[in-house]
Amino acid sequence: MNLGMLKQYLALFQSEILVVQAAFREKGLRRFLRPIAIGAGSVALCYAALYSPPAKKMASLQKRIETARRTAQHADQYKALRDRLNQVYAQLPALRQRQSWLADALIDTMKARGIIADSISPPEEDERSGLVFQRIQVATQLRFQDLMAWLARIEETKPLLHVNNLEVGKRPLPLGRNNVTVGLSTIVPVRRATP
Repeated sequence: MNLGMLKQYLALFQSEILVVQAAFREKGLRRFLRPIAIGAGSVALCYAALYSPPAKKMASLQKRIETARRTAQHADQYKALRDRLNQVYAQLPALRQRQSWLADALIDTMKARGIIADSISPPEEDERSGLVFQRIQVATQLRFQDLMAWLARIEETKPLLHVNNLEVGKRPLPLGRNNVTVGLSTIVPVRRATP
């Protein structure tokens, strides 16, 4: 649209306004009140009946789409975190093994290395945040290389068996033997992650 056409449209618009003003002066506002009210009512009715419901529905659908988009974005993150948690839980003993697993696993690692314990404390446990933390202590006498082999065996145990603390003290006799106290622990989940 060029400048000449714009001037023509403005002149046409001005002339139409002048015609309307002249008609209002000549006939009076009262004569046009009824058609203006009917026109305004028709516009309001059309807006309320035809435009407003689809606009509300579109706004509602837009909110649902945005909610679905955010849910999909967080669903992938949730699934990844849940899968990581399930991988960790897979390395822990099952709840049905809660009573005896820690002591049995300790004894199995000792048997595999031919180790005889001087003393084994009863397992202790406490429950926090849906997890049961179990601890046990064992005292024995070992040569250093046997201790290292046994610790390697403990670290390889599945489900997960963790060395909490290790105390090694030199014994005067017999030569090469050490007093060893090992604290072991594991975690037993009370409930698993939801699928």
